[in-house]
Amino acid sequence: MVKYLLKEGHVVVPLEPNDDHPAVMAAYFGHKDVAQELLDSLLGSSNILQLLNWMLAIACQRGHLEIVKLLVLTYKADPDSCAVRKNEFPALIRLPLYAAIKAGYEDVAAFLLENGSFFCSYILMDCPAASKRLLRQYFVETTASSRSAPAKTALLVNWSRLRLPWVDLDWLMDVSQQVTELHLSANRLASLPSALPWGLVNLQKLSLNENRLCELPGVHSSDEIMCTKLLEVDISNNRFLSLPSGFLHLCRLQRLLAANNYLETLFDEEYGINWIGLRKLQELDVSDNRLSELPDTFLHCLKSLNVLNVSRNKLKVFPQPWACPLKCCKAAQNALESLPDTLAVFWKNHLKEVDFSDNALKDVPQCLFQLEVSGTTPPSFFQFARLAMTFPRVGLMWFETILTAVESPECFFYKVLKPFPRQDVHCHTIQFWIQIICFELDSETELYDSVNGPQDSTAMCCGSLSGAKLHEFCSVDAPCALIDVV
Repeated sequence: MVKYLLKEGHVVVPLEPNDDHPAVMAAYFGHKDVAQELLDSLLGSSNILQLLNWMLAIACQRGHLEIVKLLVLTYKADPDSCAVRKNEFPALIRLPLYAAIKAGYEDVAAFLLENGSFFCSYILMDCPAASKRLLRQYFVETTASSRSAPAKTALLVNWSRLRLPWVDLDWLMDVSQQVTELHLSANRLASLPSALPWGLVNLQKLSLNENRLCELPGVHSSDEIMCTKLLEVDISNNRFLSLPSGFLHLCRLQRLLAANNYLETLFDEEYGINWIGLRKLQELDVSDNRLSELPDTFLHCLKSLNVLNVSRNKLKVFPQPWACPLKCCKAAQNALESLPDTLAVFWKNHLKEVDFSDNALKDVPQCLFQLEVSGTTPPSFFQFARLAMTFPRVGLMWFETILTAVESPECFFYKVLKPFPRQDVHCHTIQFWIQIICFELDSETELYDSVNGPQDSTAMCCGSLSGAKLHEFCSVDAPCALIDVV
């Protein structure tokens, strides 16, 4: 009958929502087919969103899950938008998630949360019990039993991207010993309960990135830290001024990600003594912060470090190398004027990737070009997969360092350059030798002039080039190192 009235009777469905609107009534009584026929007749209309949002609020309030799915998935109704009619003020009951939870339809609420709805303070305050049930029933998963909690089921708590304004300790109190992973990223958290994360005895992974945290709950001694099994922590994209001192007591921690904060110091100096943690830390990322120094007091205790990323800070001095198996070192976009001469002493057999681009380097240590590839790579393989060099802002001393380094028998350039006599040091010589290297390696190599663009071979020994850049000059499919000096 509805289809007949729409097509044969030419009945026009209004766009303005009201209680007597046929589409609103279909949503109220749960008539999915009728609602779909009515909405299809409005396709192409310029302002159908207001009607869709009103129908969605009504369907949530009445608990009609199929209508809710139809409106959200097919007609793209906004599950986080409050339904408002003309000349009316917004009402909390017209917010889809609030309407569903308040009416007791938790299956509808769970669907909304999985498809673009978010918690707000009104929901958490007005419906605390229902909110807890939703979070526990739909966003906590069981994982395979681990040795850390063999007698109980291990739990993965994934409360990310829900815009939670806070976390209530009561939500986890009775299962605190079972939680092995806690994900709270992309919320609106400015603080955490005192027991998080320090009181979660079996916690192994903690994700707090993309929040508004300035600090974690304070601890005064290692006795207050129970989460000694923690392996990974991500506090990136927050507002920390220094790393939480409690991390200094985490003996098993392997990954610590703290990029894009407001870090001015690694740790407060008062916590620089009497700590035994971080000995097993393998990855430290403090890029995109405000660090002006990296104290040896802390770094030299990181005996297992493999990856260090301090890019985009305010470092003027790179720390003295120390005994650790560092494979990747990134310190781009700082204010470094020099690098330690002992890089190869400690890291020669481990370091495979280096990035000191966009600094104020006046000189590059020869040891940087003597790094070796560890493992079973045949000696005939070249050591570096990519060497990027630009010269417009450096002087002859820097060129001299490059030439001395590449002529060293320890450097893979040596066998290419050996047949050619040493010439006076100037830009064209460097460009000419790079041309030779490119030719000998027979790879897809591009010489790049930072002003004039790509250059052909005839341009290498004539004219004035402001720079030379070598990209991806080794195509050997084998483990190799990466150096990027810009």
